[in-house]
Amino acid sequence: MPSKPPKVGHQTRAWTVQSLTEREREPLCRMCKALGRITEAVCIDHKVPLADGGSLHDPENLQPLCAACHRKKTAIEARDRPVSRGPYPSEGWIVLGAPGAGKSTVVREHAAAEDFVWDHDRVLASLRGRDWNGGPSGDAKALAFMGRLRRSVLEAWRDGWVPARVWWITTSVDEARDLRREFPSARLRVVRASLDDLARRIEARAWLTPTQRAEMLGAARNIAAAIDASGLSGEGER
Repeated sequence: MPSKPPKVGHQTRAWTVQSLTEREREPLCRMCKALGRITEAVCIDHKVPLADGGSLHDPENLQPLCAACHRKKTAIEARDRPVSRGPYPSEGWIVLGAPGAGKSTVVREHAAAEDFVWDHDRVLASLRGRDWNGGPSGDAKALAFMGRLRRSVLEAWRDGWVPARVWWITTSVDEARDLRREFPSARLRVVRASLDDLARRIEARAWLTPTQRAEMLGAARNIAAAIDASGLSGEGER
C-alpha cells in the first residue's frame, strides 16, 4: 500500500517530505523496471503494508510504484489477508485538506455524537491528558507509539469492529487515495481554502513560535498544491 500518511509525523510534513524525497531519488516504478518497462512512479508504496505491521518510515520498506502496479499489489494483499469480520459496516468519511483549511471544523459540523474521529494531533494530546494547541505532533517515541495505535484503529475499522462511522482527518494525498481503495464504502471530502485564508488561520495560532508558524505555512502551501494537482475531489467539497 502506498504512503499512509501519515499523521504520525508523516501524515503531514514528515511523510510528505519523505515521499517526495523518495520519488526524486527513484522516479520510476520499481515493479515495472524489474519487467523491463519504463513507467513514472506516482506514489510510495509500503512493501509490507502498515496494517500488517510494516514500518512506516524505514526506507527498506518503501518502493516507488505506478498507479497500475499499486492497484494490483493492493488487490493481492486484500485478497490474501485473513479477516475476522466484525458486525459493523466500515463506513465513514476521509477528510482531506491542508493545515489550516478547516478540516476539524467540517467534522465538528457534520459528525454525529456517536461517530469516531481520528485526528492524530488531537488524539495524542488527549492521551497525554491535555488540550491540543495546534502545535507540533510530538517526539519520535510518541510518533512511533501513535503509528502503532493508528494501525490498530485502521484494522478495527477495516474489519468491522468500529460501532459507528469513522471520520479520518488527513493532510496526505497518498493516504486519502489508499484509504479510498481500502474502504470502498467510505466517502471523501476535500476541504480547500485560499492561500490567504491558510496564512491568516496559521498566523492566528499565537501559541506557536514564529518558526513553527512559518514551517506550518510552508507545509500548508505545499500540501494545498499537492491536493490541487492530484485531481481528487469529494462529496460536499468545501
